[in-house]
Amino acid sequence: MALYGIRLLINIFDLCIFWRFLEVFIGKRKTPVEISIVILLVCEAAGSIINLKGVNWLNLITLAVILGIFISQYERNISTKMVAVMMYMGLVVVAEPAGYIIYRIFVGKLVTNGCVLYYSVCNGAFSCRFG
Repeated sequence: MALYGIRLLINIFDLCIFWRFLEVFIGKRKTPVEISIVILLVCEAAGSIINLKGVNWLNLITLAVILGIFISQYERNISTKMVAVMMYMGLVVVAEPAGYIIYRIFVGKLVTNGCVLYYSVCNGAFSCRFG
């Protein structure tokens, strides 16, 4: 249960970053802040439950649904919304592995053994698992 709570908090933090990104990139939202917060919490609770199953393709589909639900709150055309999602996902896909490498360089151990595997998780980023 503690693992679920930690993942939920991390996923909420990630979606808040996406929320801020959309506020800057797109601007005007159709829904009030209170409704957006409820949507954020419900989406991330469901996403965290699905993330616990550990099925990578299901995590990716869940992420797409969550981002689709969240971006539908904004007043822009579909192409602008799609560009915003793709830009955000591109930034996350680059930033997460780069952050891992920088962290490992400062810790002093880039690879502890010969196998490092990256896989998609619900928050759209990449996680590292040692095999």
